[in-house]
Amino acid sequence: MLIGVPVLAVGGLVAWRAKGDREDLAASFTNEAAIAEFAPGSRGEPLTLAGPALQEGAAPVDVAGYRGSVVVLNLWGSWCAPCRAEAPMLRDTASAYAERGVSFLGVNVSDSPAAARAFERTYAITYPSLDDSVQQQAFLALREFVPSSAVPSTLVLDREGRVAARVIGQISASTLTALLDAALAEAPGAPA
Repeated sequence: MLIGVPVLAVGGLVAWRAKGDREDLAASFTNEAAIAEFAPGSRGEPLTLAGPALQEGAAPVDVAGYRGSVVVLNLWGSWCAPCRAEAPMLRDTASAYAERGVSFLGVNVSDSPAAARAFERTYAITYPSLDDSVQQQAFLALREFVPSSAVPSTLVLDREGRVAARVIGQISASTLTALLDAALAEAPGAPA
């Protein structure tokens, strides 16, 4: 019992420090993942990320082409057990939110294209993925939000293409839908 008290105190201090260091960042740490939401006024510039599509014969993927829509950007690898666990939920949520104007994009961070395409076939993923296995530019472009080894990670972009929320680790359906509903509720052109 006495051992648990210091652990809880340290955990509370870490969560309090994360909130206290940046008023615009509401962070909570759970067994699921590290979750952060960013207030519209603190989001900065739109995300820049582009590269070849994983799907054979598809046009290159450019996040800028999705401006005007809320976007879910998921970094994954077929070797990653949490990525495999969240894939069916991501597929189903993409389908459920498509009519509400939400777009999903995957980022294959390191698999060979053949292994990554097999992963997408296995989980019936229909949304496009950027193949970053050769260029390895995604983590560089996302360094402000995602550590270089954080797979899976999921970003929710607002309609302006700015990061509205981030989840490091496996994301649950309830967390994703809450973040999407919040982003969709924002008025288009929320203050920068």
